Amino acid sequence: VRTFMYTSGRLISRSTTDVEALRELLDEGLQELIQVVLSIVYITAMLLVLDVGLGGAAVLSFVPLLMLVRNFQKRSMRVYRKRSTAIAAVIVKFAETMNGIRPVKSFRRERANDAAFAELNSRHRQVNGDSILEMARYVVLSRLTANVAVAAIVVWGAYRVADGALALGVLAASALYIRRLYDPIDRMGMFLNSYQSAAASLEKIAGLLAQKPSVPDPVQPRELPERKAGKPGRSVEFEGVSFGYRTGRRH
Repeated sequence: VRTFMYTSGRLISRSTTDVEALRELLDEGLQELIQVVLSIVYITAMLLVLDVGLGGAAVLSFVPLLMLVRNFQKRSMRVYRKRSTAIAAVIVKFAETMNGIRPVKSFRRERANDAAFAELNSRHRQVNGDSILEMARYVVLSRLTANVAVAAIVVWGAYRVADGALALGVLAASALYIRRLYDPIDRMGMFLNSYQSAAASLEKIAGLLAQKPSVPDPVQPRELPERKAGKPGRSVEFEGVSFGYRTGRRH
């Protein structure tokens, strides 16, 4: 039976950090997404009612934002995969060290284990910092894009007001609605952050669930032989059983 595929540390990581990421998405992320979508749909409809031109311009301004979101998804997915692997490695090292604390102390492996744990922890800190930078980059670029779009739409509306093609009150109301239209962008970023983290965790959990036992149950199991008279129980004989290390040596 191969037991090195998923150690106790990896199982702990899947049942704690990965499950927690999914729980956060289901508890908070979906609710946030629904609020953002309803807000965008309502404000867009109001803009189109006030003025079709300004409303259409506001809708077109979402094209660069969608491209930005798509780019953020691609970049952040790689980062979150690395972060999920890094935190799993930290948990694996900690759990296996604590479970085997007696051999560690017997063979004087304290310093070596401390150094290995510090290296894994440093890698996790670096990857976690990369994920924060990706989120910060998305927030800055999304706000910059939104501010440029709002300024361009307001300037265009001002020219229409000067030409008499648009009422000043309509422009003022549209400017307020456009400003509110881009307010949910930060909340959308938080949802994407939770979604990417949960997606990376789901890949790890799916890999665990896809594992098949090395010794499957027989299709037609045979019954145990009858207990022999004068003996307290049945005996079990192992034939062709061996174990091996990763080097391939068997004993």
